[in-house]
Amino acid sequence: MSNYGPTVYHDEGITFDAYRTTGADRQTHTIRNVSLRFIIKNRSTSPVFLFTVDPHSGNEVAAGRLLPNLENQSWDPQGALKPSTIWRIKDAAGAVLKTYGTTAANHQEVEINAITLATMANYTHVQFISWEVYTGPNRGPRPWAMNPPADGRGYTGMGKENAPDNRLDVEGQFEDIRERLQFTYKAIKEAYKLAVRHPTTLKVFMAPEFLYRGKGGAYIHDLINGWTKQPPSEFDLSGFDGFPGLFGYLKRFAAENRFSNWLFVFGTAISASFPARSETNKGWVVDSTKMGEIYNTALIQRGGELTTDEAYASRKRYIASIDFIKSQYRAKNFTLGDVVPADRLDLEPDENNREGSATFTINGINDKAGQPIMFGLEVCLDHSISTPRMRWANRAGFGNLHRAISGASA
Repeated sequence: MSNYGPTVYHDEGITFDAYRTTGADRQTHTIRNVSLRFIIKNRSTSPVFLFTVDPHSGNEVAAGRLLPNLENQSWDPQGALKPSTIWRIKDAAGAVLKTYGTTAANHQEVEINAITLATMANYTHVQFISWEVYTGPNRGPRPWAMNPPADGRGYTGMGKENAPDNRLDVEGQFEDIRERLQFTYKAIKEAYKLAVRHPTTLKVFMAPEFLYRGKGGAYIHDLINGWTKQPPSEFDLSGFDGFPGLFGYLKRFAAENRFSNWLFVFGTAISASFPARSETNKGWVVDSTKMGEIYNTALIQRGGELTTDEAYASRKRYIASIDFIKSQYRAKNFTLGDVVPADRLDLEPDENNREGSATFTINGINDKAGQPIMFGLEVCLDHSISTPRMRWANRAGFGNLHRAISGASA
């Protein structure tokens, strides 16, 4: 960082994006839509070994050794690397330090440093700790009663009294998130008491589907990851600057040193986004007259002080009849008839691009041989009716640890 304060950087030539340095130890910024160069830097005191992965056979191809304090630059003016290229970086013992795919970026850097090496962990055993709590819609005295008049009661949650539209009650959703966060922290403290202490046992904490959804049936999507400065102008909020978001707070819970051999599956968060429209004298506002796009996302975080960046978000593909109420009860809520689920074909596993899919690895979590553990996670209905492509992925070696979570229990 410059001695004169934050510095503004621009990409060479055409400016694709501009950003400022921060006080963080590590900063990542990706400029998309062009492919020219990527760099691997070794800032550790040990050599690392580079491999590419054949996208058809899955076999590794040695790409060279990188000594301490050196870097490897690959220029790609012809686009030969493409975003589908998969790279693995290993230490001298063959343990995988990082696995990543090149992106459609003009400049991409991957740095191996002391933190990367310090957070490697090989596990011989797994302990699953589930948190069972009802998180479905409030349908009346019987939790799963489906027939009128029980159906359509609404959702349990915090919010403004007599709010006309719970979907847009952003301040009420803040309140709901705060309460659920306290509830969650108490749960993981209790879970810690049940955990074995051996460092080669990976503790996997699993919370249920719909743990975070709010009184309207879903949070406005921006509340999941928050914002660093002012909230979006469409929300017309004051006093909520620098909000880290639901996931940001969950990351802080997991960052305690006692959770260094844990993986948290914080259930799922239901979020929604609306289009925006321009109004005279108001500027841009949320257009709730349009269908809301719904996301049902499992929030996954590796525990420990130095592993905040080791996280993943896996999304549910299929919407179920019990996921939302069928009719309104007083205030406006999300119902089955006014939500648009995500396109499931965009989320199914593919070796070249598994972003958001049910199969994933977490950097630094390896098996006893030092190889990355491949996790498989399916949410509720996905587990019952996943497509042949999804079932093939889970059975063909993609998923070493495969679990399902639902709204009734973990």
